[in-house]
Amino acid sequence: MEQSARPRGFRLVVEPGADAVFGLRLEETDRAEGTSRIVAHLPPSRAERIMERALGAVRAAGYAPSDLSSRRRAPFRLGDVVGVRFALTMLATGPLRKPSRVAAIAAAVDRLSDEEAYYWYAKCVGESAGRSRRAFRLMLAEE
Repeated sequence: MEQSARPRGFRLVVEPGADAVFGLRLEETDRAEGTSRIVAHLPPSRAERIMERALGAVRAAGYAPSDLSSRRRAPFRLGDVVGVRFALTMLATGPLRKPSRVAAIAAAVDRLSDEEAYYWYAKCVGESAGRSRRAFRLMLAEE
């Protein structure tokens, strides 16, 4: 089977932290083989900043918003488009400190067409994609 024809999906894993805060880990899965790879990870201090986007991804996948909590043990299954957009949000906002810039970039990711989102996802995923992620952030932040 050709690699691009494999059914792809995403798993959003809640990583419990202290009190009611939690981190998020997004994994890309190959449903045909049952394998996965970590695409993005945010510790609790960074995940809080994009919680509205996480709730939106969970809702879009058919879950109730109340399912996203520190007590969650089962991963959320996200569709391809939802997973790609949420991965871009996690990757682009992860290293940022300014809340206004985080909000601007998250909103800009929402405005991307599906084709643009897939293009940037392909560029920004992987260990050697640091320069692409920086270029993506700079393009979206318009600063």
